[in-house]
Amino acid sequence: MADVSRTSWSPHGGSLPSPRHQEAIAGDEGRTGPQVPRRTVMLGLLAGGLSLLSVGSARADAPVPIPVPQSAGAAPPPASPPGPTNATGTPTGAGMSPSPPIPKPRRDPVAVGVYIPGAAQDTTLLDVFEEMAGKRMAIVHWYQPWGYTKGWYSAPLDVAALGAVAARGATPMITWEAWGPIDGVDPSHVANIPTGAFDAYIDAWARGLKAFGKPVYLRLFHEMNNQSYPWAYGTNGNTAQDLIAAWQYVHDRFARVGAANVRWVWSPNTENDLVAFSALYPGDAYVDWFGVDGYNGGSLLEWGGWLPAKQLFDRSYRSFRAINASKPVMIAEIGSVEQGGSKPNWIAELFTAALPHAFPNIRAVVWFDDNLSSQGQADWRVDSSESSMRAFSAAITQL
Repeated sequence: MADVSRTSWSPHGGSLPSPRHQEAIAGDEGRTGPQVPRRTVMLGLLAGGLSLLSVGSARADAPVPIPVPQSAGAAPPPASPPGPTNATGTPTGAGMSPSPPIPKPRRDPVAVGVYIPGAAQDTTLLDVFEEMAGKRMAIVHWYQPWGYTKGWYSAPLDVAALGAVAARGATPMITWEAWGPIDGVDPSHVANIPTGAFDAYIDAWARGLKAFGKPVYLRLFHEMNNQSYPWAYGTNGNTAQDLIAAWQYVHDRFARVGAANVRWVWSPNTENDLVAFSALYPGDAYVDWFGVDGYNGGSLLEWGGWLPAKQLFDRSYRSFRAINASKPVMIAEIGSVEQGGSKPNWIAELFTAALPHAFPNIRAVVWFDDNLSSQGQADWRVDSSESSMRAFSAAITQL
């Protein structure tokens, strides 16, 4: 594992891919999948007899605006030089902000999804999870590499998984990892991609996803600011311009094939001092959603420190808004340990305080539901304790 700060780490970084890379995302053509109508909420009476109106029955399957790429053009921003990494990657003084006196309830739907190893290939694993959660997942996430194969974790587009997820009424999200090589050429040295060395492979994926015909979310070069990955900025000689050019090249090949059902999710890890988000951003014409990965390592992991969700994601959220304040955001990977605080309270705070009041542009949350304790990491599963599972179920069934 690379020596990175707690906010620039991911549980699946490392020199070789780990077979936990698999399922979920939500939303179809502007919709977040099947959801339960939001319950009417009465905020009560304020002192002095002021009565608040109840929140309307906003449906979680209401349309979610998804930006459509317009045209390429603007020159990419210059790369920021690497700088020293602080302890958390969070500005001094960041933390939980007090709620306003009369909070404004969010009306936008929040899609909930999950990554469970192998669940896109064996959907009975999703059945078990959804029974515990008390809600169908709108997002099913899995991982696939470019040039590496280990069981279900293989390079060819998993058409069967796409169909199985869609049959459940969920939308697939694939994290497409540039592990290599392919025909002796390494895609993680991303400057190799625009040379045309991988055109046949890229086009096969583009044609396959176009033939699928339904919306699918695609995360390319995820956590490109986390040097645990070989495609990251500053690793393998990769520059910010290399990453931008490679992203745009792949996107344009999909566009030429006509794979308009693909939603492009640009998904760094939580922002750190290695490089600014703005230096790596491919441009609004090439990105439909912002994504971010973040984990609360608590007292269990050496890079940890108990971080409430508001503190964990605040810096990244503000950076996204500085780039484009209207583009939707998803938490594409999230998890928490039990050690160091109350995981049930952490989950409740995420869904009932952080999302509605601090992060209104976050429209999807995908839980990383895997136990990596045997790999020296953590049990990120939402049912690492019965109380955590109950908290998760209670929170998401109110969305």
